[in-house]
This record gives sequence, structure tokens and C-alpha cells, in this order.
Amino acid sequence: MLFRKPVWVHEDDLGTVQVLPMACWNDCVDQLGSIEEFAERHEAPDGLGWTKMYEIQPGPKSLEDLSIKVGKVKGMVPLVMRPARKAVTGTYSGPDEPLERTAAYRAGGNAVLVSWSEDHRWTWLSFSAGHMTPWQLGPLSIFFHRLSSLAAVLLVDWRGALIDLSDHKAIVRYLKDS
Repeated sequence: MLFRKPVWVHEDDLGTVQVLPMACWNDCVDQLGSIEEFAERHEAPDGLGWTKMYEIQPGPKSLEDLSIKVGKVKGMVPLVMRPARKAVTGTYSGPDEPLERTAAYRAGGNAVLVSWSEDHRWTWLSFSAGHMTPWQLGPLSIFFHRLSSLAAVLLVDWRGALIDLSDHKAIVRYLKDS
């Protein structure tokens, strides 16, 4: 059963939390350090926000390099995480833009967005965290852990977290804190 309401993610939050190949671990560590330094250098004078935005650089490998068919990724989604009709992004004041070749799965106010290429290879995965209840924690932690059975992958939260998805306890700790 599809949720009638689309998953909507603000354009600034899209990709804030993503899954990448484990080969990106050191690059993620370096970029997380750079983000912290950049934020300190560009903090707004009034302390509310920043004067410039850090642009995350692509890592040495992409999910597409793993050549995993998106159907396998979708097969990792627990049945209690319901698929949404579509995924869209935008701003609070602008029009919504549909995310092409992207499926969205909900666990309450949390959503996982999975994208694929024209040849159906997994290209991108983003997580949009909302209020986390114990009911949502279970399916989400299972899903992220299951991804490690497809390939060596990590979850990076560009706000300051890096998790090996083969470590279920680390996934649970992260989700409880997000």
C-alpha cells in the first residue's frame, strides 16, 4: 500500500545524511573536519547561521560504482516501512520539484530516499530524520544494517557522524541521537 502523501525533503536537507561505499571512509573523515573548520571561519557575525555554505565534494567512489541493482536495495526495506507515492524537494516558499528515479520509504516522520540510474543501478541514498520513536528505530536500524549485506557501506551525517553499517549497535546509537 502506498502512502498518498509524497515524502517532501527541504532542498537544504537533501543529502545531509547519506550512504556511501566504505572506500569513502577516509574522505568522509577529512571532509567532516573541513566542514567543522569552515563553519567556524564562516559563522555569521550575529551567530545565526553562516556567511558561506560548505560544498560537499564527491568521494573517491560512488554507490553506482558498486553496480548494485536498485531492486536489491528495495528488497532490504522492512515491510513496515511504507513506500510513498513519490519523493519531492523544494523550499518552504517555492514550488516542489519531483525527484526522478527515486523511491521513498517512511517510518513515521523519518524517510529513506533511494535513487537509481537509467540502467537501474543504485546511485544514491539519503535519510531524512524526524522525531524517532522506538517503533521507527527498529525498522530503520534493520534496513541500514541489511545494506551492509549488499556491499561494504557507511552512513555519513555531514553534521558530524560516520557509521560503519555492518555495526548494528552503532546504527542504533546514531538513530537514537538523531
